[in-house]
Amino acid sequence: TIRISLAFCCTAQGCTMADAVAEPQVEEPSAAPREEGRERRPPPNWDEPLPPYDDSLLVKVKGKVKRPSKPDDTERNTAVEELQAEIKRRSERIAEIKGVLQGRRNRTADPVAEAHKRNKAALRGEWDAVLKQKMQLKEDRDRCNTEKEVVRNSLREMRSKIPRGFKLETLEEDLAALEYKLAHESLSASDEKRAQQQLSQLNAARPLAREGVALEEKLKACEASRTDIRARIDKCDAVLDSIKQKETVENTALDSLRAKRDADDIDIPALEVEKQECWEIIQALRKQMDEVRTNFNKQWQEFKKLQENHNIYMRHVKKAE
Repeated sequence: TIRISLAFCCTAQGCTMADAVAEPQVEEPSAAPREEGRERRPPPNWDEPLPPYDDSLLVKVKGKVKRPSKPDDTERNTAVEELQAEIKRRSERIAEIKGVLQGRRNRTADPVAEAHKRNKAALRGEWDAVLKQKMQLKEDRDRCNTEKEVVRNSLREMRSKIPRGFKLETLEEDLAALEYKLAHESLSASDEKRAQQQLSQLNAARPLAREGVALEEKLKACEASRTDIRARIDKCDAVLDSIKQKETVENTALDSLRAKRDADDIDIPALEVEKQECWEIIQALRKQMDEVRTNFNKQWQEFKKLQENHNIYMRHVKKAE
């Protein structure tokens, strides 16, 4: 009696095509006694016609018919395991790349770098304010210089109107001295005449003297303002130099952080290309795995055909006996 059983196996994990193959097993009749009460199988009816067998499908070795050999699935299993291992490795690499890209998209700003940027922005605001103040002081200095030049020209013009030998600053003293000379000294006619002319000229120039005194005071005030403005401009320059030094410190720190970030940076386009390549390789590996299974299934189906033909042949032999 020959019993044929079909077994189905699938060794692919995560594959797209199921691997179902029938594995026939031939059991030899057992000599152990049957259990009491168990129904006996009726003996074969040799009078019934048997299906024909194909002699060309029989496996013959030295003229003797042999049972066909079952295909060895070791090579198939080894190839599938290697392909699955490579698919797993590529899949893990894709997951790793996705994690890196997602981490880059979710990366928060460096708090240390942000602090340096805030400091730099505050220094820039302070720089702008001090620079604006300096520009205003320079405008004030220019106006003061212009005013000083106007006053100087006015004084120069007034001095040109003062009689020769006299000064604008000592005009009142010179006038008092002439009046005293004419009143208390005896002068020759020519000296007295000349003194009278000078006295007349000095009296005519007296309003210019008073105006000149006012211009002199104004000129001193302009000079004092220029000195004060120059000192304030120098102070602004000192503050600007200090701010510039602080900005240099902040820029150096930011450059260092930026260099470190660039050193740790990744090539995102290259990772995208690698991820796509891994995906395409996985598809090719899965196709190879399907081909391996398909080829083995063809061998197994051929074995089943030979096995079935052999079983029919053996039934013919048994009947002939």
